Amino acid sequence: AGGLTAYVTKDPETGQLVLQTGALVLADNSICCIDQFDKTNKIGIICKLNTRTSILAAANPIDSQWNKSKTIIENIQLSPTLLSRFDLIFLLLDPQNEIYDRRLAQHLASWYQYEKGNENAHEAMDIDLLRDYISHARTFVNPQLTELAGKLLVSSYVEIRKVGNSKEQISACPRQLESLIRLAEAHAKVRLSDKVEEFDVKEAKRLYCKALINAGGRRLLADLAQIVKHYLKKRKLTEKKGLIKIHTLFNEIDKRINELIKRDEISALIDHIYELIDEIEENIEIVTHKEPEDEDIEALKYTLKQIKCGLENYLTRVDTIWMKNYHT
Repeated sequence: AGGLTAYVTKDPETGQLVLQTGALVLADNSICCIDQFDKTNKIGIICKLNTRTSILAAANPIDSQWNKSKTIIENIQLSPTLLSRFDLIFLLLDPQNEIYDRRLAQHLASWYQYEKGNENAHEAMDIDLLRDYISHARTFVNPQLTELAGKLLVSSYVEIRKVGNSKEQISACPRQLESLIRLAEAHAKVRLSDKVEEFDVKEAKRLYCKALINAGGRRLLADLAQIVKHYLKKRKLTEKKGLIKIHTLFNEIDKRINELIKRDEISALIDHIYELIDEIEENIEIVTHKEPEDEDIEALKYTLKQIKCGLENYLTRVDTIWMKNYHT
């Protein structure tokens, strides 16, 4: 990306073009934080510079608001090859929820409520101590993979690769295996351990899977959201009590079960549908263009209630299967 590794400028004394090091080179063997990452562009400079740098980057959606019906690549318009270089990708969304808004406002206000000279009263750990701890772990701790941890890494990678099989999509490549290794090593470093154990690998896999469903797997959630919107918009109601064809919704969920990693992801998917239904219920007059006392609104409310009931039963069934097959 132009300016991050290097940039060309004109020397004020000689007038010649010179190559200046960018932020990534200056942060060699350290960490570089990049804001507005979606604004970066490649330029045609070919050079070799040391950029052994950890990168924490933030990007904004192109429409200034996240579109749930689009993938992360479509929202921020960064190339898949560039995004694949990041070990973890998480979405930070504004849920427009009163509880969330209140907590955020209280947190921000708390920074201005402490008396002068007592600024660190709210800190869980002294910043200087935390900085020294991280510096020590990065410099002196170099954990090595144990044999069991290595086998678990291989099986975890193979399992993640299977996620997209039903649609012939690739959910992970060798680069993601390297990500799992780095995450496992980092977890061992936090413990100041010289060995990467099995539970380090399990935590690395948990983080990666969480990011996968949060970012890459959002398209699955978006697909199901579109299905619900489609049936409500087209008003495909049966003749009895205004019920939509709920079995169609569950058939679509069944088709995608193999694309999800484990029970937590299925639960997250259902939570997403809950959020969609709650949003419709809060704006039901706008969605239907009807008055509150209209019979169609009552039918729609009943339909939404039936969907929620069905989702609860479905999650209970998933829990039963999960406990039977996977619980140890």
